[in-house]
Amino acid sequence: MILPAGKFILQIFGAMTASLAMALAVFAWLLSSGPVSLGFLTPYLKEALTLGRAGVQVEMDDTILTWAGWDRTLDVRAIGVRLLDTKGKAIARVPEISLGLSGAALMDGRVVPTTLDLLRPQVRLLRTKDGRFDLGLGSGIGSATGDAAATFFEALLNPSFRDRRDGFLSRISVLNADILLVDHASRTTWRAPWADISLLRSANGIDGNIIADVEIGGDATRISAVANYHNIERKLDVSLDLADFLPAELAAHIPAFKALKAFSAPISGKISTTLYLDGKAAPVEFNLTGGPGVVTLPDFFAGSLVFSQLAAQGVVKEDYRSIEFGEIVVDTGGPSGVAKGNVKLVKKGEAWAAGGTLEGTLRDVPMADLGEYWPPKLAHIARDWVLTNIKEGHVREGNFILRIKPEDFENDTLPKDALDLALRFENLTTRYLPELPPLLNASGTARMTIDTLDISVEAGHVKTLQLSEGSVLLSDLSGDNPAVDISFVVSGPVKDGMAVLDMEPFGFATLLGVVPTELGGEMAARARIALPLSENIDEKDVRFAAAANVRDFSMPKGIGGVPLNSGTLAVSIDANAIDITGDVVVAGVKANVAWHQGYYGEAAKTSQLRMTTVLDEAGRKGLGLPDVTWLAGPVGITADLVAENWQVSRGTMAVDLTSAAIAMPELQWRKDAGVPGQLDFQFVLPDDPADKVQVQAQAQTPAQAKTGSSPAISGDFSYAGGGLEASGDLELGAGATLKQLNLSKLKFGLSDVSASIRPLAPKGYIIAMEGTQFDMRPYMSRLLGDDANKAGGDLPPLRLQTRLRRLIVDDTQMLDNMEGGAEFDGTVWRTLNANGDLSRGDLVGGVPVVVSYSSNDDKSRIRVRSNDGGGVVRKLGIFENAFGGELALDATIFEAEKDRPMRGKVTLKKFKVVDAPTLSNILTVGSLSGVANILTNNGIPFVQFEAPFLMKNGIITTRDARAFGPSLGVTIEGIVDRNKSHIELQGTLVPAYTINSVLGNIPILGRLLIGGEGQGIFGLTYKVSGAISRPKVLVNPLSALAPGPLRTLLFGGFPTNGETTEQPDSGQDN
Repeated sequence: MILPAGKFILQIFGAMTASLAMALAVFAWLLSSGPVSLGFLTPYLKEALTLGRAGVQVEMDDTILTWAGWDRTLDVRAIGVRLLDTKGKAIARVPEISLGLSGAALMDGRVVPTTLDLLRPQVRLLRTKDGRFDLGLGSGIGSATGDAAATFFEALLNPSFRDRRDGFLSRISVLNADILLVDHASRTTWRAPWADISLLRSANGIDGNIIADVEIGGDATRISAVANYHNIERKLDVSLDLADFLPAELAAHIPAFKALKAFSAPISGKISTTLYLDGKAAPVEFNLTGGPGVVTLPDFFAGSLVFSQLAAQGVVKEDYRSIEFGEIVVDTGGPSGVAKGNVKLVKKGEAWAAGGTLEGTLRDVPMADLGEYWPPKLAHIARDWVLTNIKEGHVREGNFILRIKPEDFENDTLPKDALDLALRFENLTTRYLPELPPLLNASGTARMTIDTLDISVEAGHVKTLQLSEGSVLLSDLSGDNPAVDISFVVSGPVKDGMAVLDMEPFGFATLLGVVPTELGGEMAARARIALPLSENIDEKDVRFAAAANVRDFSMPKGIGGVPLNSGTLAVSIDANAIDITGDVVVAGVKANVAWHQGYYGEAAKTSQLRMTTVLDEAGRKGLGLPDVTWLAGPVGITADLVAENWQVSRGTMAVDLTSAAIAMPELQWRKDAGVPGQLDFQFVLPDDPADKVQVQAQAQTPAQAKTGSSPAISGDFSYAGGGLEASGDLELGAGATLKQLNLSKLKFGLSDVSASIRPLAPKGYIIAMEGTQFDMRPYMSRLLGDDANKAGGDLPPLRLQTRLRRLIVDDTQMLDNMEGGAEFDGTVWRTLNANGDLSRGDLVGGVPVVVSYSSNDDKSRIRVRSNDGGGVVRKLGIFENAFGGELALDATIFEAEKDRPMRGKVTLKKFKVVDAPTLSNILTVGSLSGVANILTNNGIPFVQFEAPFLMKNGIITTRDARAFGPSLGVTIEGIVDRNKSHIELQGTLVPAYTINSVLGNIPILGRLLIGGEGQGIFGLTYKVSGAISRPKVLVNPLSALAPGPLRTLLFGGFPTNGETTEQPDSGQDN
């Protein structure tokens, strides 16, 4: 039973299968011949397409079944579908609609669509000014079109209830559509000649996908989008995908997007937003990439910006007037940048203004290309300076913040805080100042705002000079007085540093009168330069300051041509002056120097130099100073020099002579080493530049310095030390020749005088001396000794004029109120004359005396006159008991003879001898007590005393010397040995000399009675011998009884027998 039943079933199934196969074959044949009309379904489809909505009518031309390819297989399509309103007016047209029918509904005998695919429709989308959307299908767009179109969307939005026709609808598609979007809000029109739109029912609403070729500038751009409609919120989330979109073509097609014309590059990426059906605005998010391409913004950049890749991510705010950039990435294949920020649009009348903030980072920007990326109107002064002065190198990394308000564009300049840029650079080549050599291989950082540009240089070099701690500050860039302030630390060779400083606008080397290539040493300096940022800069506008330390400084041709080396100096320079201090070796002499020089006005004409050193003989020789024979040992010198127009004009010198020994035989004065001595000299050079010290003079040898290459000079000086005080003024001519020396004070020993010394042509000096007192004692032996004619052999020719209150002649004799003069020809004292009051220290008052001296080559003559001869001999200590009388001394020194003998005669007239012990003893022993009494009481008057003499080798010899008066006559002959202080004198005393003279006048008898001249009828002989201080007196009384001839014959000499009387003298007179 079972087997026959199974066989029957199989036979039935086979028959059905065969029938189905035959039916399918017939069906396939029909489809291959073209669509198969299913007109019987048309009424059912009309009702189905109304989706149960009242007031909507659907008309169609036919219903067909067609083969749509393997993707769609069999398609049931409604042809020529029209939606009609209640008045029968078509509000939408669709060429074809492909329907998917619910099998479950068919089993229930209902025709219910599950999918609707609108094929090749014309879609018209309208956005009103208030943001609402109207949708139309076909060529007509009206107020009811949106409502009709909404019917389909509502069908998707309704819940999937199987008891409703629209409850089975899960998808609506628009395929191969022609879409036109008219946006009245943005005044733009968009068209997509081909588009596929798919709307799928979801749990919350509708999910849509759109692929369209949008026409932009005549070319179609493929755009894809995903849309999600949320039923409850009544919003549509749209995500738009772009591929190789060309913004520039969009700008050319739609004026509202003309700003995009600057961007010429394909763009790809995603744009997403939310559209509210009530017109509420929503932000637009974007994430785009593009490139390669070009950005052209002539209002911002000098040229087009070429990039290889660009990316931007951000959001357009709800008001569509502000954009937030989460990230902007620009890569040019070299320089690159990353930024974030925002842009805000503000409407100003009919125009729009933009503002915003941009913050980001730049990398690897070549300085040569910086002008391409730096907007010309952004901090244009700083831009001009940077592009002009920085040529090479690159920015390794930079961070920036740009803040611009829309109203900022109404002003000529941006606010100071609009820009904040910080960057790091390396391998920079820049010129701090156009005239100076470039700074190479510089690395460091920079900070810029709208008002300032601050560049910090960590390292770099200018030629061989190494630079660090550099700073360039451009300030007040948005103000009326933009300026640049440059500072740096530089180290390297002095010659290279000075070569740079000799360039404009400095010219320091030229100003200092030095040649940079001749300088040696190493320096380390910190400098600062400040000047206005202007095309026309005056040198006074440049403020410069520098401080440098210099070691091993050398200058072969220093000031005055003297070489400098081994210098350790500190240099300070500013816009007004330069100061140099430190230690240096000047021609082998260590010295400390301090030098100051101004630049402008009167200060430029004057420089000050202080030099402190210690000079010994070798140092003085090295400096080319004259060889001073009277100075031995080191002297400390502090010189303060002032130069006008780079020529020494005046100065002061303080000379410490403590460690030196000074010997001045001309003054008979010396100072030993160790005895304090200080010389201060203040001098002035003449106005004639030819006579001044030239700072660029060639080097001098010591011999040249001694022979007239020194400058003319004048000044005041003072000296104190070693018992000598001197002050006055000095004037020297070229070659250190004396023009005038005025000693207002010269005090040493007992001398206290002033003097004036002038040159004597062709050689020598004229000296005028006056003062309180001059001690002549040290010079007397030289003037009156055996070598008196050589007394001035070490002196130049002299012409002296003297006026003194006192001249100290020796230990006891002085010449007060002295006036006189003398001439010395360099070898011999030719003339000497003096007059004054001769005084002695133990006697009060003085006696007038006149002394003169003259000399030729073989004879010198001495002449002495006084109207108080007794006083003169008393003051001289020759004879203490003479008073009054007229003194005359005439003597001749025979210079050509051996031992320079002096022959002369002394005469004293009308004088008196009072209380002379030696003479009194002679008279007493000679029984001439009456005459002795006269001598003791009123004194013995003498008419005349005369004595010829010869002085040779310190021995004075006299013969035929005699003195006579009314009471007494005396003859004298003998010697006085000054060397041994010994005396040997003898002669005759004749009492009653007047009577004897009368008798002597009797012819023949007088001659017989009196004898020769100076004899008498009555007289006695005497002899004085021994030490000058206490001589012995011998008298022969018997000679008084013989007439003159017999006395001479009989008693010509002193007897040797006991009849002679010897009386020792008291020693009170000589």
